[in-house]
Amino acid sequence: MNAFVLILLYVVYVFLLVVVSYYVTLFTTKEEYTQEELKNVFPFFSYTWEVVSSKYSLLSFFVILVISSVLGMIVPFISKNWFLNSSILFIVIFFTVPYLRNYFEDGMVTESDNSLDTYANIFVKHSDLIVLGFGIGLGSALTYVWRNNVEISTIWFLINIIIVTILLEFSLKTVFSK
Repeated sequence: MNAFVLILLYVVYVFLLVVVSYYVTLFTTKEEYTQEELKNVFPFFSYTWEVVSSKYSLLSFFVILVISSVLGMIVPFISKNWFLNSSILFIVIFFTVPYLRNYFEDGMVTESDNSLDTYANIFVKHSDLIVLGFGIGLGSALTYVWRNNVEISTIWFLINIIIVTILLEFSLKTVFSK
């Protein structure tokens, strides 16, 4: 039952992130809005899916997203420590992964027998997706831990979920950009 609740939180959090992304995009690109634009969010979901499917293969998208999300979900369950139940680790990942991507991209090898080169190429291609998945998993797990285990205070949870959500909106912009 706990796994079902965690998956449900994950799906709801993804839905809310995409909806917030739609309204942020709408409010930053236009000054006047029609009633239809304010009410109808669902065309944005199909547009988002088209961008994602053109940028990534379906299998790699889901595999990378699931693996990074599970890693993000594991972090709050490891300990009751305030450090692991916060956005600090995600902030570090959010700012270091682009640096690492540029570092690996400079030394990228297209053909090699070395498996490390293959992993580095996968990391370079999917680094934005890795950050996004880790953040979504972390946000879902923080919500679960806050609600079910009462290990973190409400104020601490709110501060951290707001930070994670804001950084995830920036990640969504990079993943959903063409």
